[in-house]
Order: sequence, then structure tokens, then C-alpha cells
Amino acid sequence: MGVWPRLLSREQAAAYVALAPSTFDLEYRPDLVEIRHGTSARAVRFDRLQLDKLIDQKRDAADGVLDKDEALGLCQ
Repeated sequence: MGVWPRLLSREQAAAYVALAPSTFDLEYRPDLVEIRHGTSARAVRFDRLQLDKLIDQKRDAADGVLDKDEALGLCQ
């Protein structure tokens, strides 16, 4: 997919992070806000920008790098 929409379906969000939908549900979905979209209350979307932030957090945690909020928490 060349250009990703801002709001992604479960399947799109899973593809965006290169995971199967079931793995996305386990590894990413619990940390994301579900946005009810459209006329069906069952239509759930995920904000691509929030997903980008979560990817960065997971990357930094894997690298042992603290984000700004974590670093500030250590100084208190």
C-alpha cells in the first residue's frame, strides 16, 4: 500500500506493522485507542499516528533507550 490512511482497520493496522491480525491483537491493540467509525458500532479504526508512536516506543525499549518521559521520571 503506497499511501496509508490516517484511520486504519484492524487488518490494515496489522499489515502496517507487518503482523498477522491475531499477533497485532496481542502485541499492539491493547496499547491503542479504538476509534468507533461509521454507522456500525462494530467498525473499529486505529490512528496511524498513534501506531507510529507505539512502534517508536517498542523500538526504543528494545534498544534500551528511555523516552523523554521515562528519563524525567528517573530524575524525580
